[in-house]
Amino acid sequence: MVFTVLAFAMLDLIHLPELRGLKGFSGFKGSTGSKGSKGSTGEGTNGLMGLKAYVLGLGAATLAGACVEPILIATLLLTAKWFAAGRVWAVALPFVLGAGMGLPYPFAAAGLSVLPKPGAWMVWVKRAFALVFVVMACWYGWQAVARIENGKLRMKNEERVSGVIGDGAAASRPVFIKIGAPWCRNCASMARTTFKDSAVVRELSAYDVREIEINTFADLVRYPELKGLDIKGLPAYVVDDR
Repeated sequence: MVFTVLAFAMLDLIHLPELRGLKGFSGFKGSTGSKGSKGSTGEGTNGLMGLKAYVLGLGAATLAGACVEPILIATLLLTAKWFAAGRVWAVALPFVLGAGMGLPYPFAAAGLSVLPKPGAWMVWVKRAFALVFVVMACWYGWQAVARIENGKLRMKNEERVSGVIGDGAAASRPVFIKIGAPWCRNCASMARTTFKDSAVVRELSAYDVREIEINTFADLVRYPELKGLDIKGLPAYVVDDR
């Protein structure tokens, strides 16, 4: 829905509301004087407008941080691992990460003077982005329909699935339980690779292999046998040899 709205906005079919109140914030030169600002030069600061700008900046930084944090955490873990192994130079890795992230900005600033002037070409840029948003909207829409259908199938097979543990079908063998979800990429990757490996197949032949598919972790309440395992990530694998 979000991508559809953005696509319509890029095609000028709808107009998203603008933050007109920010025109009174100092730094927006040439803005018309609004209550709390001085004159028409944008000098002075409207406290409320400044707060809005601060909140917008804070939100942008928070969203950007979510993209950077996984890379930063991986870098810090690798640094600690290599430093513990005696590679003292590993302490420079966070600096290299920061330098790499900041490297594009000097080039971007140097190239601003040679950017093309605003014109009709910008309309085609908007349409190109609109096409991207339409493709993304279709992709997520297709994913949603697929998951809904999968959910209906799961509910249809509820009775069969709920007996995946403890139904006594193979009491003579330990049970190996695979817990996954239709949205879990790692689950699909494991199914395509690890569980098709001949050595893994040979080892699992001694187990009664069963599968549980959930949509959310709340679905695990249907399986009291798993209570207390504190499963927080997927895929998850449980061996029940009771």
